[in-house]
Amino acid sequence: VSDLTDTFTNDAPAVNDTPVNYSAQLGYYWQPANDNLLVGVEIEVQGGNENSEFLRFNSDGTDGQIYENSIDQMISLRARAGRVDRNLYSYISSGVSFWTTSYDLTNLEAGMDSRDCAVVGVICAEQNEDLTAINLGGGLEYAFREDLTARFEILHYTIQSSSAEILNGRETA
Repeated sequence: VSDLTDTFTNDAPAVNDTPVNYSAQLGYYWQPANDNLLVGVEIEVQGGNENSEFLRFNSDGTDGQIYENSIDQMISLRARAGRVDRNLYSYISSGVSFWTTSYDLTNLEAGMDSRDCAVVGVICAEQNEDLTAINLGGGLEYAFREDLTARFEILHYTIQSSSAEILNGRETA
């Protein structure tokens, strides 16, 4: 069987694997006056967010590249302000977040243990970095009871960019 257009070997979809995802939130809200304004602060910790892998080969299948990246942890501190109307709270939020990430790129070559970046001749890039982001969002929260709520929220994170040095057998290329 032949893939004349290299569709499978060069444009294979990314594989996303998120085995465990956890999140914990803690917040404090108050009404500064006897009106419908509600303000607050919130801290959120997430882990196991995303692990992605993309494998790409040349048309002969003799060599290629593997890209791997992961977001290991995110801590977000946000301020909220919104309006309460009976049991519905509509709000906007903004804050800062801190991300722990890792990125790996390895050239795969026939006849070599290409997954080991310490092998002379293997070209790879690695980066483990803590990044800072600004987040903006908004949402709706509905109180079924005083101690039971459901929330729909959309958050946008603007994360700083990152790059990794190319290594050749652990020597900077």
